[in-house]
Amino acid sequence: MTIEFVDQRPAHDWSITASQAGDVLTINGTALDFSGMADGDVYPLIALDPEIFATDVTRSGGAVNAILIRPVDAAGVALAGLESEKPVAITIDVGTNIIPAATAAATALAAARAGMSLSFSQLLIGLVAEGWITEAEGDAWSAGSALPASALALVATLPAGSRFAARTRMLRMSEALRLDPLVIALGAAEGKTEAELDTFFTTYAEV
Repeated sequence: MTIEFVDQRPAHDWSITASQAGDVLTINGTALDFSGMADGDVYPLIALDPEIFATDVTRSGGAVNAILIRPVDAAGVALAGLESEKPVAITIDVGTNIIPAATAAATALAAARAGMSLSFSQLLIGLVAEGWITEAEGDAWSAGSALPASALALVATLPAGSRFAARTRMLRMSEALRLDPLVIALGAAEGKTEAELDTFFTTYAEV
């Protein structure tokens, strides 16, 4: 286990004592057994005491990694001898809060996708460069005069009452979001995988 400390001036007086044996971390007398964590697993900060832990607890390279908050005074001197005005009590069940590596990776991927976006010009440049639409279709879409054949084919599959709104959104879009249902549907209609869409967004966000 690797343990690091981040110095922080607390809002009230309190102290922390910590010891470690194998994968068991004992904090203020409470033992936390992280031996059930596999490589890549994450124990989220939200399930820990944020007055004690600075980040998630993780396991990588076989080692459990924890960063603890060490209370210091205004001069940066550790407050090792202060009594807690607010007793620090950890009552968590480590085993039930561990996020398996696969779940942690999926959560990180979902968060990354939620932040992916392209401007309209980046979208068109990418679509033409990848050959997903022709240059003529890109010009027409850029001018707001017509949608590409693939987009029109998708709109035709929508309920009649939704088609006008979909066409208008596409023609007048200023930004393309990775998780927009229309974007996902267009990618699927072109036979693109989720990973290919991710690569498309990350690649053309740089142009």
